Amino acid sequence: MWAKTVASIHVQNASPRLAHWTWAPARQIRTNLRPGTGRSTDVGRRDVTAEAAHQLYGPWEDHIDSWIELQRWLNDVTEGYPGLQLVWRGARRAEWGMTNSLYRALQDVLKAAPTEDDMVLAEANTLKLARREWRFDHLAALELMAHLQHLGGPTRLLDVSVNPLIATWFAVERNEADDRFDGRLFAFSVDRRIELAPEHNGRFPRWHTYRTESTRRQRRWGTGDGRRLWLPPAYNTRISAQNSAFVLDGVPSADATPPRLQTGASEKWDAQTLRSVSSYNFRPSSRHGTRTASPVFTARVSKSCKQEIRRAIEDRYGYNAASLYSDLGGLATYVARRPEVLLDRSKTT
Repeated sequence: MWAKTVASIHVQNASPRLAHWTWAPARQIRTNLRPGTGRSTDVGRRDVTAEAAHQLYGPWEDHIDSWIELQRWLNDVTEGYPGLQLVWRGARRAEWGMTNSLYRALQDVLKAAPTEDDMVLAEANTLKLARREWRFDHLAALELMAHLQHLGGPTRLLDVSVNPLIATWFAVERNEADDRFDGRLFAFSVDRRIELAPEHNGRFPRWHTYRTESTRRQRRWGTGDGRRLWLPPAYNTRISAQNSAFVLDGVPSADATPPRLQTGASEKWDAQTLRSVSSYNFRPSSRHGTRTASPVFTARVSKSCKQEIRRAIEDRYGYNAASLYSDLGGLATYVARRPEVLLDRSKTT
């Protein structure tokens, strides 16, 4: 299967300044930002992200309106690009940005998009807290991050699955607040795999040694051209159950090539707008045009077909809340969110 598809704090001394950017500004969207700060006013960051996400994804996205169309899209992507290694991510809302949890946490603290230096500082402080205060001195950096990710802590790790049906289930997962919104699927191409050899199994992440922009550019860190994939050991049951993997990359580099505004256009996104919606410099690609380097494909899943697709995946393939959240925490969350199932008499027969 891998040959065809590999199928989703407290910060000390962090500076709220945005990094200097050299990309030429493109068409501006109405983000209600104070000029030059990247800080949201009364509209709020989530509204800014939603509008920016619509403009980033819209020109490139395919549309899925049924279970049949989902199967066709998955086949087209996997069969049409047999040389690519792909991983998959589902989002319950099509408008959500492509950001990892650490990036979002720092945005809330800084009221601005964090730089790569901010991310590294936050990771270093997390490791210091874990080892000096919580006494997890025996854990390597990546293993510690994987555990934190599982428990809801902020990390740079972006959850994906090697299984496209599992990623799709997360995009259509039952949630009353999100069922009235379209969902989204991503297929990422990945360029490198991280192995837990000495290079990546130390006390600090390998990318903490990339201290300058020139080194990061040389290592293809934050450029969008060197996306890393880590298939972690089964530290917990959910990693195996969800066919989990993690995508890692740096904050978009000032020297990186930003995504185009639309298919066939030469005009580029400006950096500030891109970083309001994404912690990675990913360049969407159309299945019907010239393919970009390290492409990312995306499809909007209509809210009208979420239930149909969810039922098909659960009934035909056995992926559901019990199999994917396969621990006591998953059960506790399930019954807390859906107490009505506790009064379903069919469950007792």
